[in-house]
Amino acid sequence: GPRSNIDQDLLVDVDGVVVVKTGASLQRIEGGEGAVTFVPAPRGQANTRTIAAGVEAVMTAHVLYPAWDEEVPATMSQAILREILRKKMGFGGLVVSDDLEMKAVRGRFPLEQQLRLACEATVDLFLCCETASLQAEAFEHLVRLQESDPAQEQLARDSNARLMALRERYLKPPVARDPQVLGCAAHTDLVHRIRALGGE
Repeated sequence: GPRSNIDQDLLVDVDGVVVVKTGASLQRIEGGEGAVTFVPAPRGQANTRTIAAGVEAVMTAHVLYPAWDEEVPATMSQAILREILRKKMGFGGLVVSDDLEMKAVRGRFPLEQQLRLACEATVDLFLCCETASLQAEAFEHLVRLQESDPAQEQLARDSNARLMALRERYLKPPVARDPQVLGCAAHTDLVHRIRALGGE
């Protein structure tokens, strides 16, 4: 796949989530249709160092890893995401699902089950990359989950806290602008020069 042609030093297999370190985040690597590139990186120590280095986000893979969970793909697996990634490896950042429209999950698991299990596994954001109706359906399911289950409500609050922490670290606050600047002499002069260059 196009994303598999990457310097091997940047690749890390985070116990069930195969990723590449790109700046402050980790992304899953594809080796082709529905495949995952398994990375020849030592387990344990190298993976823990990657998390400790300040990685802010990971993307899950819709891949079944029977050694850790025989029932559901990594995206829905508490054993992989909650127990290994969060608890064992100490990852406190954002977990983003891969696209819910991928064949590995779409049609194989009911959407409500995907979302419920993924939330319980501590997935924070869900990607629905193409179909607007699926996006709306996913949103409605998530709302119903929160309304019907206090545990899901708490999971949503935890996810929101992680998202807001990331936003606070990387998004600059809006700069207050003085409305008096509009129409000032410098702006008016600039408008006239632009119009002159455009032949007006």
